Order: sequence, then C-alpha cells, then structure tokens
Amino acid sequence: MKWNERYKEYLTDESGLRGACEEIIFPSSSDELRDCLKLDLQFTIQGSRTGIMGGASPMGDGSDSRKAAILNLSRLQNIAEVTIQNNISYIRADAGAALEDIQARLRKKHLFFPVEPTENTATIGGAFACNAKGLTSLKYGSCNDHVEGIELLTADGNLLTIPRGNYFFEEDGCPLPDGGFLSCRPLPCKKERIPLLPYKGMDLIDLFAGSEGTLGILLSLNLRVIPIPPACWSLIFFFSDEKEALAFAGKLKTLPAGAGEILCAEFFDPLSLSLFREAKEEQTSLAPLPDPPSGATCAILLEAASHSEEAMEEFLFSLLEISEQSDEERTWASDSAIDKERFRSMRHCVPEKINQHIHAAQNKDPRIHKLALDLSGPPDQYEDYYDLYQKTLCESDVRGTICRHILENRLHVNFLPKDYGEFERAADAASRLSDEIIKLGGCPCAENGIGKIKRPLLKKYLTAKEQALQQTIKDFFDPHHKLGAGNIL
Repeated sequence: MKWNERYKEYLTDESGLRGACEEIIFPSSSDELRDCLKLDLQFTIQGSRTGIMGGASPMGDGSDSRKAAILNLSRLQNIAEVTIQNNISYIRADAGAALEDIQARLRKKHLFFPVEPTENTATIGGAFACNAKGLTSLKYGSCNDHVEGIELLTADGNLLTIPRGNYFFEEDGCPLPDGGFLSCRPLPCKKERIPLLPYKGMDLIDLFAGSEGTLGILLSLNLRVIPIPPACWSLIFFFSDEKEALAFAGKLKTLPAGAGEILCAEFFDPLSLSLFREAKEEQTSLAPLPDPPSGATCAILLEAASHSEEAMEEFLFSLLEISEQSDEERTWASDSAIDKERFRSMRHCVPEKINQHIHAAQNKDPRIHKLALDLSGPPDQYEDYYDLYQKTLCESDVRGTICRHILENRLHVNFLPKDYGEFERAADAASRLSDEIIKLGGCPCAENGIGKIKRPLLKKYLTAKEQALQQTIKDFFDPHHKLGAGNIL
C-alpha cells in the first residue's frame, strides 16, 4: 500500500534516524512475501523497530531510481509448541513473534530462551538479524548460539531451509541446501562478530545472524531453549565512586568456581545512576524499588544462578564478602521473580531516559539522532578502557553515559547532545574514540548491529579484502540489491 502519514512511526526505530519510503507492506504469509519480492522496489525489513542503529529506518541506497519500501513482518507471529529431542527442548517461532510472547509460552514449561535484549518487545527475527546479546551474554553468548535452524526467502523468492550442523564454509565456499554453492574465500578464523564475514568452518546459519535483512527475509527460527535454573538471585551493589565499583568488578573474577556462577554484571556510571533517579521520580512503575542509598554514585547489577539453594547460599556469602559492604542499604538482593524484573527495570529505564533526551533534542533539530558506541576490548583491561571513555567524554564537553557489560569489557558509551553543535562534537569524539579502540586491538561495533549509523565505523575496522568479501556475499544472495538498502555495507 502507499505510504501515508498514518504510518509515520514506521519511518524510524529507537535510534531516531528518520528515513523515507513510498510503500509499506505487512505480509502475513511466505506467499505474500514472494509476491512482494516481484515488485521493483528496494525493501527495508522491519520487526518491532526496537533497534538503535537505524537498521529499520527505510531508505534506498541511492544507486538507482527504485522506490524505497518497508516490509514489516509483525503479522508473522506464530509460535509453535515446545518439542523435545534427545533431552533438548526446542521451540519454533515466526520471525515476527515478540520475545516476550515466546518467553511467556516457555515459562509454562519452566524453560526460557537465554537471549534477553533490553527491549522484550523485540521480535525474534530482529534479535537474530542484529545477532543480539542482551543482559546475560556473559553466560549465554549471542542469539545465534541458540538458533538450531532457520527458514528464509532470498531476494529472488527462493526458500532456504537451513538446519544447524549441515552446511559449513570450506576453503572455497559453502554448499547450500538447494544444491547450489556459494563460491568465496572465507577468512581463516573468526573476526569478532562482524556480519557478512564468513570464516573457515563457519556454519551457514551464522552467516545470516547479524545480516540485518541484507541477504534474505527470515520466515521462522528453531530455537534451542533451556530450563530455568533451580536457584537464581538478583543483586545490586552501590558504590561511592567508579574506582570502588571497578575494583569490585575485578574481585568478581576471583570467586571460586562450582557453587554458583554470574550470569550478568551490569555497570552503571554516575550519569546512568542519575538517570535512574530521574526516572524513578517520573514513573510509577519504578515506585516499588527503594531509592538508591545516599552518597552512591555507581552501581553494579548482578544475576547469579546455581544448581541448588544450598550452593547458591554459599555463593552469596562469597559475593557479600568481596563486596566489603558494611551498610546493608548499599546492597539489594532477592531471589523472587518479581524483584528480578524490578531490578531489571532499573537497567531498562536508563536507555529509555537516554532516548528521551535524544528525542527532545531531535524535536529542536531533526538532524540529531542517537549516538551510541558499543565497544569491546580484552576483558582484563576494562579499567583502562573505562578511563579512555571518560577522557573522551570530558574532552568532547558533551554529557554521556558509560554503562553495561563490565566483566566482558563491553561497555556502551552514549552521548546526550542538547543541540546540533554538541551533536557534531559528539560525532567527532565517537569517531576518534573508535579509531583509538581499533589501535588498541578492540572492536568499535561489538553489539546492537551495524545498521546505517555504524557503517563508517565498520569500514574503519575492516580491511579492503574483508569489505570485498562482504560484498561478494551480498552480491551472491541479493545481486540486484533489493534488500536492506543502506545497512552494513
């Protein structure tokens, strides 16, 4: 159908990057999708538009006169019943199914899908398309680590059914389930989690993880799901300053193995905690949480699990011992599912507040959009990286947060410009910081996809040979460049 003002919300995602299109289509079956692919349009594939890198913002690639169009998959939302094979549980879901609906179905069986992005309204297709990591990536990794099969349509309408473990990249390419062969020279080994970069021994499924609608249109995914751990606790430790919090993070790595394990360790810097305090004053949903203790400027959210209540108790004593917290108000802890979600709401409200600040600035100047870096480096160097991020924010003279996955040294830097002058300074600072991270051997795009916003950073990170390999993959599956215009490449 022709795009009109009724659909203006579909011109952007959570990044605030606003695109444009002339058609918007909501297919409800694979046959309808095939018919769409016969149209002479350039398509942006959408789910629930919770991404923050502009991957779902529609726009052509500027290479020809084809109209830009949206294919929104929100009507493809069937979720099958759980099946069990060889004592492993699986659930099949359409690409447009929301993660919160999948998790609700699984909870009835005391199971869960261990990839939990900030937005649980995200679709499973979107999570796979940007290869989401989420809260518990320290333990459970990325989305593709739990996907056992996919069905997708290529740009020419060809259906590919790909089970894990059947098709692998060899020195000269990879066989395909339709009998074809993808000819290319894959990398000798994996390079971070960069999309469209096959490496020798890579499973074909993993090529499509993180491809952001550039190679095909996901129809459904077969997910491997796991039992909810018998004993789970959520804890928030508050600290007087960053030095104290970072020292505690270092001690977490010294905990003895066996009794329990940490599923996530999320760091909140002073501005992040300040944004939580702001949100708590504004949102009644946060009222059940107590106020952060007076004098606290930083926090670390932990989730821990164990095989038994007894072992969990032993692990908790070890945690409290290394925290050296004498004030009980500086540690929140609970084993209830309700409190777990309440603690997570503290994590969730911070990016919401960041987005509010960005949208307020964007209302004054539409050229502004979200500027967020998800950076990674060697796990044992998180203190040095944190100092570098602080120095960059200070030199830019733009407010910003440093938060998230401290034990993985995968921290997020979010700039909060008030006007376009600050936005330009923030963009320059983000570019320089990315250059520095690359020099240090880190990665400037470790999470949340590439979309349109991080394309310049990705090009800095990759060699010309690696970029050429990405283009070979794109040209093979989508030779006329109908899909994912402007994303990644």
